Amino acid sequence: MNKKVLIGVIVVVVAIIAVVAVVSITKANNTPVIAFESKDDSIKVAQDIYAKIDMSQMPMIAENVLDLSDTETVQYLTGVQDPSKINYAVVSEPMMSAQAYAMVLVKVKDGEDVEKIKQEMVDNIDVRRWICVAAEKVYATNHHNLICMVMSSEERALPVYNAFKELVENKIGKELVKTGEM
Repeated sequence: MNKKVLIGVIVVVVAIIAVVAVVSITKANNTPVIAFESKDDSIKVAQDIYAKIDMSQMPMIAENVLDLSDTETVQYLTGVQDPSKINYAVVSEPMMSAQAYAMVLVKVKDGEDVEKIKQEMVDNIDVRRWICVAAEKVYATNHHNLICMVMSSEERALPVYNAFKELVENKIGKELVKTGEM
C-alpha cells in the first residue's frame, strides 16, 4: 500500500510540474518582443526595421502618425475600413519619389480581430495609388496586435518585411501576400 501511495504522489507531482512548465512556455510565447504601446513606439519600430536593411537603394523615408478621425485618409493609406478598431497607425513613405513604396504599422485595439483587420488591409489597399507606378507585392503579418504591411516591388518590400519578422524574432501571425495588378 505504501508503494502505491508513493507512486501516486510522484505521478501527481510530475503532472503539476508539467502543467507549470506548459503555462510558463505559453506565457513566454505570448509576451511581445518589442514595445508598441504608443505612437512613438511604432515610429521607433519603423526606424528599427530600417536599421536592419541596406537603405542605400531606398528613397528618403518619413514616418507619419495618422489622424484616426480622418476616416477617408486612414482607409486610403492603410486599407482599414473602420478606424475605431485601431489605436493608431503609422505610415512610412518616401518624402519624394517616383517609386511605389509604403510600410504601414497598425496597432489593433484589444478585443478586436487582428487577423480580420490584417486581411481587410490587404484586400482594400490601393496598390496603384501613386501616379504612373504600382506596388508589385503586398506583404502583411502581425506580432500580437501590431500589424506590419509593406508594399512595393518585391526587391524593395521583401527586405523590409523580413526585417520586421526578424525584429519580432519571427513571433508572427498568419502571413499574407498579394500580387499587385500591374
